[in-house]
Amino acid sequence: MILSTYSRNIAGVVIIFCFMAGCSSTNRAYYDTLKAAFSSSESSLTVEQIRASRADLMAVKSGDRDSAIMALAYIENGHHKWVSADNILFIADHGVLIRTEGLAENLIFTGNLEQNPLLQPFPLKFNWSRAIDIEGLGYGLPISSAWRLKGSETLSILSQTFDTLVIEETVSFPSQPPFIQTGLSWQNRYWFDKESQELLRSEQKFSPDGDTYNMTYLSRATRLIDAREGIPQ
Repeated sequence: MILSTYSRNIAGVVIIFCFMAGCSSTNRAYYDTLKAAFSSSESSLTVEQIRASRADLMAVKSGDRDSAIMALAYIENGHHKWVSADNILFIADHGVLIRTEGLAENLIFTGNLEQNPLLQPFPLKFNWSRAIDIEGLGYGLPISSAWRLKGSETLSILSQTFDTLVIEETVSFPSQPPFIQTGLSWQNRYWFDKESQELLRSEQKFSPDGDTYNMTYLSRATRLIDAREGIPQ
């Protein structure tokens, strides 16, 4: 039987997990949980569904498009690798996007990761210079960013509120055709739960005319909700 495109993509994602974890009798249950998550949006997923997922889930929204669900495929050298049903890959270093695959414009390299301020956000390092490669735009592009603790903010996730600390990164992009004069600076933002210091949400882009990705860490939020309510982890 020929699988639909959606089913083939889901199957491909499950193969990644099977490869990392080894095949077992639990794979079917894993497949079913991921299938349910990938076919949902952030607004339709319940805490119970997120809790039941064996993979951490993240909601990603960009522009006017509906939010999509990504699952944590694996962690390698401290880098979190998230995959979507249509095989888009986000790789993050302590919450900062450092590589993507499957987008119209991909971030293919980020350097100087040992100076990433979010390695230890509290206390926060205030500057970070690194080189990045962007597919179709340039290689070794020198990026600098200034970081600051912006203040406190109440965040709503899954109909629950969280007291957070907001870190703001002001990114400066080099003069690079077609970006010569304007639009070479923007702000990325990161929301950390005050008590646990878990990153719960981020809003970031990596090029002047690129999409902004709003990423909400649903499984992390669910674990914090469970801890509040005394539900065993």
